[in-house]
Amino acid sequence: DVAYQYLIDNGSYAVATEESYPYEGIGKSCRVSKNITPPVKITEYVEVVGRGNPNLIKEALMYYGPMTVSVDAKQKSMYFYKYVQQLCA
Repeated sequence: DVAYQYLIDNGSYAVATEESYPYEGIGKSCRVSKNITPPVKITEYVEVVGRGNPNLIKEALMYYGPMTVSVDAKQKSMYFYKYVQQLCA
């Protein structure tokens, strides 16, 4: 919530493309400029709590469009979690 509200309050200039703000390696200073034309303009956000209800997430995706997802990784069950991508044969 805080990140989205920051973008709404301060303009979406903090959202940059790789082309307008390329990665230059460690040790470089931040050079964010309000002159960057953002690829998107965020005007509002909606919080959807879909804990245990994947259908709610599906419905929100259909209704609101693209979304970001956050995971509360403070639980001990997440300490040793590993994502394993399995290739389809």
